[in-house]
Amino acid sequence: MRSALVTTVNPVDPTQGDEWRAYGLLAGLQALGEVDVVQWGGRPGGTHRIIPDTTFRRTLRAVPGMVAGPPLGSLPYRAALPRAPRDSYDVVAAYPLKSARWALRISGRLHVLDLTDSLGMLRGSLPVLYRGQRLRLLGAGREELTLGRRFSECWVASMADADYLRARGLDTFVVPNGARVRNPLPWADTRRVLFVGNLDYPPNRLGLQRFLRDVWPSIGSRGYHLDLVGRGTEEWADGSTTHVAGHGRVADLESWYRSHGIVICPVEVSAGTPSKVLEALGFGRPVVAWASGIKGLSEDEAAAVVGVKRDEDWGPAIARLQDRAEWERLASVAPGSVALWGEPQAARLKELIDALSSTTSPDFR
Repeated sequence: MRSALVTTVNPVDPTQGDEWRAYGLLAGLQALGEVDVVQWGGRPGGTHRIIPDTTFRRTLRAVPGMVAGPPLGSLPYRAALPRAPRDSYDVVAAYPLKSARWALRISGRLHVLDLTDSLGMLRGSLPVLYRGQRLRLLGAGREELTLGRRFSECWVASMADADYLRARGLDTFVVPNGARVRNPLPWADTRRVLFVGNLDYPPNRLGLQRFLRDVWPSIGSRGYHLDLVGRGTEEWADGSTTHVAGHGRVADLESWYRSHGIVICPVEVSAGTPSKVLEALGFGRPVVAWASGIKGLSEDEAAAVVGVKRDEDWGPAIARLQDRAEWERLASVAPGSVALWGEPQAARLKELIDALSSTTSPDFR
């Protein structure tokens, strides 16, 4: 099988959520055969072809103040496109929505669009304090419906996204996110709590800021210590927040999971399945999280997560995990609840290819 992956993010050296999703799609395609990767803009990496995003930037010049940074509304989905490869493929896979129009110009028997999260649902769930993000997503929901119907199949990461899109006339298939590794680590100090996240992502930043302001003071006063790891967390490196230390981006995440018994996810806005929750589960670490932020987890994944609904629930939830038996119970089910990146993608692609081989139709669209 010969495939093409067209993407606007680096799928080779993942460091954050969107890159991990691209990596999973690439791994799934590679499990079934040869893959040509063409990346349009984004962070350089790997040896695949990368097309500079100058064409994309030219499209934005008509919008004052938006030459750099995230574009407004549906502009990224309608930008002038690079020249499409002339080769023909068995599968043409696109990720994310920004690459959809480009992928449709490439000849293939099967076209797959990985939406991951419904941008329309995400925009509708954002509160007023995310008004900048809401403006930037204006029109994105309409684009995902219009473009999605032109693909053989569209993928999302959670049933909540699938239900939302199905109600609007777009059928999708749930291909869950995965963990980088399944490597259950031994027990660690449960009074050491870990947050891992990229604070360039507004829900991470706003969620953590509110958690540190409204929730952590009462927990930290009981002798717990919180380490923050990820881009932007170095803001808390000075120790000005009691029992909190920020370390910024680190080279080896596994060592942090190994030394901390509990992981938290204080993100209140749900958009698919948070990659860092799945990664923690893969390492056998129980997670405490806002229930509103983990709606995309499967039933098995949610069984290893302690979901909280009120500020005052965080303390008892973390205290509950000081019980070694309760900690061991959750830690034992966590790794088996998550797939490895690439496994769900490869399985679904094989089903589609097998179905394609049994039909005389040259294309599913």
